[in-house]
Amino acid sequence: MQIRLSKTLHRHIELGSLEAKRSGNPQLITDIAFLSIIKEGMSHAGHILRKLLKDWEIYQLRIRIEREAAKSAPAKTQDGNIISPDEALSSVMAGVATMCVGAKAIQSKNIPTTLPVANTGHFLLWIIANKEYISSSALELYGVHTGKEKECLSQLPS
Repeated sequence: MQIRLSKTLHRHIELGSLEAKRSGNPQLITDIAFLSIIKEGMSHAGHILRKLLKDWEIYQLRIRIEREAAKSAPAKTQDGNIISPDEALSSVMAGVATMCVGAKAIQSKNIPTTLPVANTGHFLLWIIANKEYISSSALELYGVHTGKEKECLSQLPS
């Protein structure tokens, strides 16, 4: 499935990838990219989070994710090997692509004919729907969960 990434999302995923490789834990790509998005604040995801949470809750969310990420162990595959950075990155890209295409189809009531552009809002939506990341668990603690997807979806640009 082909999608284009917005410049902002590309920058955050690239930063997440570099930092996760540096930390030796490729599974943290998602959480580091999400932290970067929260810190910047001026993105589709930041806009959605400000609609759903108060500023102090966003700050606490960021602190919680940073703390949990610092003490997390590298994720392993079913055969016991540590997940490679390429596997982790392709998982992120596939998830964001799925959310982007799904959101565009729901918004336009059909399959998009142009190459969809994924933004940080689609990334946030994917994190909410995916329960295996530190960010997902932290968001759920603050009441941002899959039941809020429709509300998040309506906040995304068409």
